[in-house]
Amino acid sequence: MTNREVIAFYKNKNSHYELSDEFVKKYQQPKGGYIEYAIELGLTVNKSLAEPNQRWHLLESYYGQKKEQKKLDLDAKATCWDLKWQNGGFICPELLLWMAEAAGYNISEAMQEAEKLCVDNKRSQAHEKIKKLITWEMIENKIKNS
Repeated sequence: MTNREVIAFYKNKNSHYELSDEFVKKYQQPKGGYIEYAIELGLTVNKSLAEPNQRWHLLESYYGQKKEQKKLDLDAKATCWDLKWQNGGFICPELLLWMAEAAGYNISEAMQEAEKLCVDNKRSQAHEKIKKLITWEMIENKIKNS
């Protein structure tokens, strides 16, 4: 699956979904990354509203910035689920949960496991657990069959 296909699929998805928003409202990344970029743009950053939303996070903050930096190959294989951020893998649990929920998965179990890690101050490990429970192959199948 290419970056172009990922963008095409998610651009028509809702900005907010119930469970992933619930996670954001509790465990949103406090600073840096997409939060810092949203502040720079003057967007609403409000954990209780689950803003900035994860659709914006994926399409504008991640892909949009890559495009501006001329570092986006739309026809390259999407590496969202790679375990290493250096390879393009997403490490933000709220983004991964939103992507899975927007694709049509019940994210309850993955969310509970991510929450346990966040509560134990192991947020940096949450993405690995989510990716183990909801694989990229599962996401690809939902995208291809939608």
